[in-house]
Amino acid sequence: MDVTPLLALAAWIAGAALGLTMLVGWLRSGSQPPPPLLYVHLTSAVAGLVLWIVYLASDRPVALAWVAFGLLFVINGLGDTLTMRLYRQRSGTAGPLRDIGRAGLAQLHRPKPFVHAFLAPVTFVSVLLAALGVGV
Repeated sequence: MDVTPLLALAAWIAGAALGLTMLVGWLRSGSQPPPPLLYVHLTSAVAGLVLWIVYLASDRPVALAWVAFGLLFVINGLGDTLTMRLYRQRSGTAGPLRDIGRAGLAQLHRPKPFVHAFLAPVTFVSVLLAALGVGV
């Protein structure tokens, strides 16, 4: 049995759950409201998860796997953009793109964002392998 699509599902669900808990915490904190981009990230992630569930529930059409993979490019790009924006807000810098490494390292002391960000490539690679028909 090929577990790669199920690994993608588990990582996607875990990442979405962590993302939602972070959003709820942000809303409860009473600080500035989340940027609209966060809601676009959330909506596209939920849409992608629903698409992946449809893929798993159907006869696993390859085209659907590739659409989900393409959507993950958007989802991950939005997440990276949010990470950079929040890092720049907190650090007061407006540095070049190489700051993405610094922004990622800044997440190490924050378990939820770190695990959320770690799950993104797990989901991405799992969906890619499923679309390619490479199973584990």
